[in-house]
Amino acid sequence: LEECFAKEYYKTPHSPEPLTGYDYLTGEIILKLIDKTLEKDRALTPFSYVASELPIHKNISIGNNRSIQLKGFIDRVDEHNGLIRIVDYKTGRERLDFKSVTELFDPSEKDRKKAIMQVLFYCKLYKLDKAPMQPLQPSIYIVRNLFDKFESFLKYDKEPLTDFNLVEKEFDLYLTRCLEDIFDLDKPFSQTTVESHCKYCDFKQLCKR
Repeated sequence: LEECFAKEYYKTPHSPEPLTGYDYLTGEIILKLIDKTLEKDRALTPFSYVASELPIHKNISIGNNRSIQLKGFIDRVDEHNGLIRIVDYKTGRERLDFKSVTELFDPSEKDRKKAIMQVLFYCKLYKLDKAPMQPLQPSIYIVRNLFDKFESFLKYDKEPLTDFNLVEKEFDLYLTRCLEDIFDLDKPFSQTTVESHCKYCDFKQLCKR
């Protein structure tokens, strides 16, 4: 932990030192989160670790013979009971349930489930690049829930989503529509109608919202 702080935070990779003050408290929290993560993982054993922070780049085709490069960094990939799990870690308050793929892409939704859309997007990238035929299970580790009732699997229309294949066709449809909309030169960009989305937007100084 001290080596990680030195490398990533202090930028002194060759001079790790004992943590003090606020950094010591932060380190203790990190250690507790690691312990809890390992405790939850123990319940899944045996499983095989595949990768962490896995970068994936893939080109896909959209309308008018255009090709777009998609990329992502998958937090974790492992294999359990014959399923490849695509795992995303989240520190905020996230939902694991969704009723339809449509709601994930609906810009009028005030509380769009971005975490679910993200992990499904990672499943799509992984399937295109690594495992075109193998079942993929999207999972989200919500860090704040590690000390309480912990679940990692998604629920699609109240049922556990154990295989990305169950929603892939519909996800492909809406993802392609979304990308075609973004890259439509005849359609200007417009402000969102949901002003709460602007609160943490990097571009709010430009649009003066």
